[in-house]
Amino acid sequence: MKKVSVFLSSLVVSAMLLGACQTSTPATAPTQAPSSTEALPPTATALPTETPAPTATVPPAPTPAISGTIRVQTYDSSEFNLGKWQEAIASFEAAYPNVNVEFKSVPQNSIETFMQEADAGGGADIVQVSDGDVSRIAQGGYFEPLDPYMSGEMGMQTLDPSVFFESVLTSGQYNGTTYVLPRDYNPVVFFYNKDLFDAAGLAYPTDDWTWDDLLTAAQALTLRDGSGKVTQWGFTIRDGAGNPYWQRGLWAFIYQNGNDMISADGTRVSGHLDSDETVQAIQWYADLFTTHKVTPTRDLMAASGSRDLFVDGKSAMQFTGFWELYGYTQNTNISLGVAQLPQGTQRGNSLTWRGFAMNSKSQNKDAAWIFLRWISADEGAKVFATAGLTPLKSIVEEWDWANDPNYGPVVADIPYLHPAPFTINPKYYSCVGFAFDDWLADVYLKSGGDLQSQLTDMAAKADTCLGQ
Repeated sequence: MKKVSVFLSSLVVSAMLLGACQTSTPATAPTQAPSSTEALPPTATALPTETPAPTATVPPAPTPAISGTIRVQTYDSSEFNLGKWQEAIASFEAAYPNVNVEFKSVPQNSIETFMQEADAGGGADIVQVSDGDVSRIAQGGYFEPLDPYMSGEMGMQTLDPSVFFESVLTSGQYNGTTYVLPRDYNPVVFFYNKDLFDAAGLAYPTDDWTWDDLLTAAQALTLRDGSGKVTQWGFTIRDGAGNPYWQRGLWAFIYQNGNDMISADGTRVSGHLDSDETVQAIQWYADLFTTHKVTPTRDLMAASGSRDLFVDGKSAMQFTGFWELYGYTQNTNISLGVAQLPQGTQRGNSLTWRGFAMNSKSQNKDAAWIFLRWISADEGAKVFATAGLTPLKSIVEEWDWANDPNYGPVVADIPYLHPAPFTINPKYYSCVGFAFDDWLADVYLKSGGDLQSQLTDMAAKADTCLGQ
């Protein structure tokens, strides 16, 4: 078995660690959408329970005659994740001994490094991609369209797209063309603390809960001392960095009320951001902070001194990412429960994911495709399935996740996952997202006002920006 080469610059690692220590908001807004590396912490953990390897992922296919060298790049940096890469690559090289895999980790500015090297005629043949990269990189022609390979048009092993959950697979598409195959995904997950429900004499959340049920429980679970100071919050929302105004959490409410932040073709937000459905969803969300006072604002979160009130046993319910599951199951402050997201007029959930793409300028596309297929839907995919939520139906069925108390509610939400708006248009954050963040935190949640007119004005400005 050939040795897998891993090149990891110590300077890059130092920069990554320094960045990980910074929790304050940057003085200037970044120029591109936050990628899933922000929502998927670089030190992803193993699944909380041991799971047997499934017997099969995709149907067996003839082994093609491929050879040469392929270069593979990831932004993963933890020992755990790099170990998964080594395992997957080793299994591929054992099956295809005439192919040599050169592997490198670029934790910071990974996709920019890939593009620069591709512009110079090089670059990795296979690159790990976050959800914020698909539309903007595909527009530049850097990624190879994968549909001809999947269908067999290129004369290589085929790949039936139905082996993936459709809601995850389609997020790797741009303008109807598949550019990225998914590795894993993270939806918003509804966690609750059973002990706090028991203390209040409340029944646990069920999968048929509505917004009204969530609010009623949050009101009952929000406790105050004699001075009126909150000692326990009913509900919190947070991203991996502790931001209580996490847009992906808010998007879930908008989806559940029947709309989106942007049009399906990505050309406008008017009719979406300022729609009746979105206005109602944002108002309901804002009322949790301002009217009902069952959810802490950013200032109250900072004053609490807690990075995660749920972990500290000071919040009864929380929307956050699946990435927290392992840590929560190990925390003695929490008697953990997981439920499907409450629904509004319909079900809906926000999707975070990462996957793999092929360099359109690869000099060894045959071998690159077989490797991409291997790590996305073949033996290599089984390795990555032990480190995250797999998008492959067969593994989910084999491991019986639908009947697991922690995984079952997550699996049940798969059909209702929505792609993030910046995967539809790479200008979303520069034209809409950053302005929305500032408005929500510094204007509406502090001063209120006419929500409809404020969103209509924001939508008009965003449409102009998107059209430029």
